[in-house]
Amino acid sequence: MVENGSWSMTFEERENRRLQEASMRLEQENDDLAHELVTSKIALRNDLDQLKEVFRKQLEKAEYEIKKTTAIIAEYKQICSQLSTRLEKQQAASKEELEAVKGKMMACKHCSDIFSKEGALKPAAVSREDQGIEADDEKDSLRKQLREMELELAQTKLQLVEAKCKIQPSFSDLTVLLWGRAFVLVSQHLTIANVKMAAGRPRVLAAEAALP
Repeated sequence: MVENGSWSMTFEERENRRLQEASMRLEQENDDLAHELVTSKIALRNDLDQLKEVFRKQLEKAEYEIKKTTAIIAEYKQICSQLSTRLEKQQAASKEELEAVKGKMMACKHCSDIFSKEGALKPAAVSREDQGIEADDEKDSLRKQLREMELELAQTKLQLVEAKCKIQPSFSDLTVLLWGRAFVLVSQHLTIANVKMAAGRPRVLAAEAALP
């Protein structure tokens, strides 16, 4: 009977020791999993912060480019308007000068004699031609400047459209990337939680088995 009791106590001690070792191993595994979870959360949080910073910088850059392009377009519009007004004033001034010169020449006795000999309209036509050449040169110069401004304005509008087209895919890509990171974070959290639950079940079963 004593031998049986001694043998029984030895078996119980061995079983208790085995359960204690299993419990310590499970606790260590749980600690390792918890540490891994915290490390993963920190790494994912850092990645998410970096993505947010990249997104913020891209957004600021896009807004700056849009403001800059809008200001350039407004400036070009103002320049075109000023050139158009200047052209109209030059045309009106040239017409007035031609009329004034014609009136003075017609009032001059010598000029009127010349007109009488060669024809009243011929000198006026010559004077108008001389003045017209200068006016035409001015008009051609202004028209050339207007065409250059219109071409630059068209190029600027094209660049603005291209910039907007580039900005929209960048926003979409960043959004998809952020959602992907969030999905990975949630998936890892759920996986580690399931592992911890599965690791905790043997401890409960072992404790139940140790009960008399």
